[in-house]
Amino acid sequence: MNTDDPYPITLQIADFINPITSDQVVSLVITGVFLLILVALSAFFSASENALFSLTNKDLEKLGETESAANKAIIKLLSHPKKLLATILTVNNFVNVTFVIIGSHFLFEKIFNFKGHLLGQILIDYVLITFVLLLFGEVVPKIY
Repeated sequence: MNTDDPYPITLQIADFINPITSDQVVSLVITGVFLLILVALSAFFSASENALFSLTNKDLEKLGETESAANKAIIKLLSHPKKLLATILTVNNFVNVTFVIIGSHFLFEKIFNFKGHLLGQILIDYVLITFVLLLFGEVVPKIY
């Protein structure tokens, strides 16, 4: 073990984190809130897809028996299932791509400094952003 190393591992990791000035706090909070909104939208569209396409014929008959506007809208939407699915998937993909672009910029321009460390940037980009998006935007809404 080399005891002459003046920088323990914690200080070396800290070198990858950009210092945040008070001027940047508002920008970081707004970007963070926007990213949370994007994840929530992705979750909403994934849950909507799951909810709408899991309705059985019996469920649709029950919906048709009541005269609420929401029930009529659901029946009308499901009368064109291919068009509905294409719309949900297109909008969800747009939201997901926006999250990836803004999330990558947020992490690598504002929070982390991986200049010269491409492997670290790729690992954080692929692992962290993909994990957050898939877990909270796709998997959890379809399970619960």
